[in-house]
Amino acid sequence: MGDKKRRGPGNRPQNAADNAAEAARQARRDEAWRMSAIDGLTQQQIADHFKVDVSTICRDLHRARVEHRPKDLAERVAQSAARLEHIYDSLRAGVDSGDPQSCAAAIKAIDVHAKLLGMHAPERKELSGSLRLEDVLLADRASKQNSE
Repeated sequence: MGDKKRRGPGNRPQNAADNAAEAARQARRDEAWRMSAIDGLTQQQIADHFKVDVSTICRDLHRARVEHRPKDLAERVAQSAARLEHIYDSLRAGVDSGDPQSCAAAIKAIDVHAKLLGMHAPERKELSGSLRLEDVLLADRASKQNSE
């Protein structure tokens, strides 16, 4: 009885190997949370990426959501802004080439971001044709300056 191992939470032995394994699980949880919350991947896609069972990712995401739960409104706004920036970045190539669907999706993302930040203007502009996002932003900026 004199040779007991030190035990930590959950009555599990605490040693260097356990600590390394827990650090690896924490890194996987954080990355899985980012892949889900920011990249919008499904649990199955994340499980395939890590080569683990979907139930493992489900548990990881539950724990990560608790750990990453926004504590206040500013944090929620920052998380939503990060998601919207990721969406915009993924649309960038299509916007730069003038793809109408990419431009429409980017404009919608910008509109959602503006609403999120409380900057949504009461008037709405309908746009058609081939557009570059920079042209739309310049026109919107000019319109705001003229109204001031």
